[in-house]
Amino acid sequence: MYREPIAALEHSLKLLDEERVLLEETVSETEERLKQLRNRQPRRAFPWKRLILVALTMVGLALLGAVAVLPCLCSPGGESREVASIVACAAGLFVTQNPAKSCPTVETLVREGYLPEPRDERGRAFQIRCSPDAVTVHSGGTDWATWAVP
Repeated sequence: MYREPIAALEHSLKLLDEERVLLEETVSETEERLKQLRNRQPRRAFPWKRLILVALTMVGLALLGAVAVLPCLCSPGGESREVASIVACAAGLFVTQNPAKSCPTVETLVREGYLPEPRDERGRAFQIRCSPDAVTVHSGGTDWATWAVP
């Protein structure tokens, strides 16, 4: 009788010792995992500021390109510039030779024999505007350019 309770206690002690070993292993694994998590680099947030700066830079470059190219697109090419310069010279000559008359039109210059019927590259007629110190010639249409001859 004395042996049975002691054997039962020894068996319970053996089971408790096995549980203790399993718990110690679990604790050591958990501590190892915590150590790894503490040493890990934190996750970085998405760089929104950098993305916004890049987008603004691209928009700025696009606007700069548009500002640089737009005058070339709106103004007539080289041939129109030459023709406009000839029209401006003819108008300046007309104003110099006829100070009593008002600013000439292209039709007046053609009629008086100062030049043939001038047209820009797109086939539109030129417009002449006079001020006291210059004659300005515009190409016709919505896109225009100005050349002044003092």
